[in-house]
Parts: sequence; C-alpha cells; structure tokens
Amino acid sequence: MRLLSTFIASAALAVAPMVSAVSAASADDVWNAAIAVSPSTGAVGTISGPATRKFEENAAKDLCARNGATDCKVVTSFTNTCATVAKGVKTEKDDDGKDVKSAQFFAELGDDDDSDAREVRVLDACKAGAQDCALVTTYCANFESKLGV
Repeated sequence: MRLLSTFIASAALAVAPMVSAVSAASADDVWNAAIAVSPSTGAVGTISGPATRKFEENAAKDLCARNGATDCKVVTSFTNTCATVAKGVKTEKDDDGKDVKSAQFFAELGDDDDSDAREVRVLDACKAGAQDCALVTTYCANFESKLGV
C-alpha cells in the first residue's frame, strides 16, 4: 500500500487503451497505467496498456486535454496494480492573510481485490489532510483483469 498526495483539481473521465496494443499483449506483459487531471477544469484522463510508463503518462495527459483542458498533470502512474484516487480541498492563508483553496488528490495503490477497503482508506487519508473529500476513480492496470481472465 502506498499513499500519494498531489495538489490539483478533479472531475470527468476520458478513457481507452489502443485496441492494437491489447491484441499484441500477453498475460506476462508489464501493464502500465496513468491518471492525469487538470487543475483548472477538473478533466481526467486515464489509460493503461503494455507500453512504457512514460508513454502512458503522456497518453493520459493527452486524453485529459481532449476534455478541453490545457494544464493536465499526471496524478499517479503505476504498473500491474490498481489506483484509487480521492479529491479534497485544502484551505491555507496567503501572505495577505486571505484564504486560498487548493484541490488535493490522494491516491492509494494496491493489487488486492478489495477496492471497497482501499476506497475507505484513501477517503480517510483525504479527510485527515483536506475538506470536502470525494472519491474520484478506481482504475486498474492489470492485463488479466482487463481481459477478464
């Protein structure tokens, strides 16, 4: 279990690895994935496949951008596992004493089949460090589960 935190905004969903990449993969392949979000629009891009991690990160940012965003950033990337992501809002004071709100993402990686428990843990972590926490997505980069094997 690994918990990650990133300051960014949340929201909608973009999708889908290339079909040709799926047909060329085997169950022994490394299956990389990435989740990207836009701080300004909340657009999300998710993708997984047997390509390199860097390729999947760039593809996730591109899919996020297809939702109209120009500032997509990778929240997390992972290999042959799942990620559950929650979003909260953190309020801090700026130099002038004014409240400044920033979105904060919390992600937990895990290859267990208990995504419900992972969702509870990631939401608890979010609530410990932010307000208005909500689950954003659970996304897996696992070849066997993608094909239902």
